[in-house]
Amino acid sequence: MKKDMPRQEQPSPEQGGVRLRAVIVLITLCIVGGAIYSLLHQFGRNQQINHRKALEISEYGLMVALQKVQAGPSAIDGIPRKEYEEGWYRVSLNRYVRNDTVFLALRSEGHAGSVTEQRECVLRLNTIGPDTSWVRVSLH
Repeated sequence: MKKDMPRQEQPSPEQGGVRLRAVIVLITLCIVGGAIYSLLHQFGRNQQINHRKALEISEYGLMVALQKVQAGPSAIDGIPRKEYEEGWYRVSLNRYVRNDTVFLALRSEGHAGSVTEQRECVLRLNTIGPDTSWVRVSLH
């Protein structure tokens, strides 16, 4: 007489399929997550590059405006949008008087990609006898 031995349960084919599917899902999620991380990292790097370019472009626009101002404030009423390298810049001008002193605020806006940067320079009109010159008060 044989004693009934406990039967060991064999995994059914369905259980093996569930494990395989779980592994496939896990691998797929890792691949998708890696791709998203890579895309976001590249986007961030591109934004940093565009930020630097926009800043350089705005500084270039400010330099152009400062050169024109030396010819006289009437020589510049601002600079409309100008293409430069891989972006563009535009310069606006604001004159104002405070305590009998004339100030000139130049604001340059540079664009590269989807990034905008601004630089501003404030000049004061310095008059000594018959000579006048613009003196930089601030740059930011």
